[in-house]
Amino acid sequence: MIVLAVDTSTRYAAVAVADEESVLGETSWYSRQNHGAELLPAAIAALEECGLTMRDVTHLGIALGPGGFSALRVGMGTVKGIALPRGLSVAGISTFDVEAAPHFQTRAPLYAVVPAGRGEVAWAYYGDEPDDQRERKAKGLDAPEGLVALSSSGARFCGEGVELLAEHVDSDAVLSGPPPTRSAGTLALLACARFARGEADDVNALEPAYARAPSISTPKSPRA
Repeated sequence: MIVLAVDTSTRYAAVAVADEESVLGETSWYSRQNHGAELLPAAIAALEECGLTMRDVTHLGIALGPGGFSALRVGMGTVKGIALPRGLSVAGISTFDVEAAPHFQTRAPLYAVVPAGRGEVAWAYYGDEPDDQRERKAKGLDAPEGLVALSSSGARFCGEGVELLAEHVDSDAVLSGPPPTRSAGTLALLACARFARGEADDVNALEPAYARAPSISTPKSPRA
């Protein structure tokens, strides 16, 4: 099994290559709203560094969001374009899970935070259970101070959106450093775990999860 994992949730994009046992290679970059031109060349380059080509890919992982409308659609469209002609299996993974998984060993209530624009953050709560029992228990969209106000006592925060929380929480409550905070290698391993359990998603039905509803104007009625 060769997994190509793609994350275009935000301007910090990433790809990784993995097999059943480990991450073989990964790369990330800051995209200035140019994911469409950058993603496929980055994926091909990551494969080549591992001595592979796109024809060697047998499975695909995709970060579903939350994230930006255009960025997520580039990643989703690329993965579908690779998967559908060859009938490859695809695993969609929440961007919250990619942010949170490296911090599951933290013995405290855990929140994964992703920037949502307009000064707000999308968040998911993972409780404080042992590592193998962590799962999303709630999610929402709030101003940074609103999230801090509703968070559990002793909470810890991770993810790209923690920069927006800086003035509202103590520094020891923040687990992530400066972006990029996500690893496409983590995404690849989460996808591998789903494939190992015999899970995969219906590629045709797979859709991104946006940080907020897209702002699309209502079409004008045609003139009679």
